[in-house]
Amino acid sequence: MNTITKRVLLILFTISYIVGVVMYVLTAGFQNLQSIVIITISIGLLVFVYRQLKRIRHGEVMEDELSFRVRDKAAARSFYISIYLWLVLSYVYEIPGIAQVIGMSGMAVLFAVNYFIASRGNNIDY
Repeated sequence: MNTITKRVLLILFTISYIVGVVMYVLTAGFQNLQSIVIITISIGLLVFVYRQLKRIRHGEVMEDELSFRVRDKAAARSFYISIYLWLVLSYVYEIPGIAQVIGMSGMAVLFAVNYFIASRGNNIDY
């Protein structure tokens, strides 16, 4: 894909996501925790898209070899930790629905934390 196609796809995805979030918040209301979480994720997505569009505008590549290694290292570390998270959740919660929600949310948070640690560290093999 060329840079114009990437830029257009990022903008279209962001617009459709924002429209969906606005429609959800208008129908569900802003009172519950789920709306607050969705809005927080949306703000994070907007920051990510803005940075990617800025990089595309300056002619930088979106992913290079180092970013692949950082993502792979973060994924491996968070997968290893999430195995123990699922083990603990299977013993603590008897209701499978709650354990699944907490487990999936925990996996996402673990990956985000490990990605941040791996991207800030200087121990990535080249």
